[in-house]
Amino acid sequence: MTLNLSEGHPAEKKAHPGTATLGERLRHAREARGLTLRDISDETRISLRHLEAIENDDYAKLPGGIFNRSFIKAYARTVGFDEREAVELYLQAAREQGLSMEDVPPLRTPTVYTDGQTTQSPLATILLSVAILAILSLGVYAVLHWYQRRTAVTVKPQVQPTPSVAPTPQASPSQTPFTIEVRARSEPVWIRARIDEAEIFEAILQPNESKAFTPKRDLRIEFSRSKIGAFDVLINGQPYQSTPKIEGGLASIAIARADRPQ
Repeated sequence: MTLNLSEGHPAEKKAHPGTATLGERLRHAREARGLTLRDISDETRISLRHLEAIENDDYAKLPGGIFNRSFIKAYARTVGFDEREAVELYLQAAREQGLSMEDVPPLRTPTVYTDGQTTQSPLATILLSVAILAILSLGVYAVLHWYQRRTAVTVKPQVQPTPSVAPTPQASPSQTPFTIEVRARSEPVWIRARIDEAEIFEAILQPNESKAFTPKRDLRIEFSRSKIGAFDVLINGQPYQSTPKIEGGLASIAIARADRPQ
């Protein structure tokens, strides 16, 4: 990475005059989720010094090359910022700061000799082509085999019901109401809910705002560990208490249908 010393300090430059820089937008996204730089560092394994450089748009302090893009994408992904937009803003700011954009060394064009003495043997060319085709065929076969196994596990055959005398209808566990409500208290709270291990909902709840979920089996709620106690969870309208699980800068609560009040 090279730095153009004729220009001012990178932290003093803006990607777009009159608008927020990439560092400012990432910092705002982090603060909206209630995350600290230490939370981001624990989640992404990026040092605090490099995270501070990103928020200050001081890219000359980053390792350079492909590491810079990786750091920007990891930070953006953690705070819910669009990764592609973050990389584009970084590249634009880096050009304006005079930083090198070369992430990898240029490919060398192979030299072909035609004097007849170093010409590759036709047999070697044929063998190489056969080897490449064999490798490609094995790759295609492996992918198809994996896809077929996955489809066989995922798709369950539908069993045709056997005609019989209908018994007296009884309420099954799946028909019992199971509604989970997440309600923010007096401050904004970012949550990410995984419904039945499939559907994902993500939002920032404003004070006194609530969101209701109706999972069939279970619900997992993720949030910043600094927001423990900043919202209430109700199951079928009744308060639910649970000790959150802490993982790095995030906390989570898992609720199964069996946890609903009887």
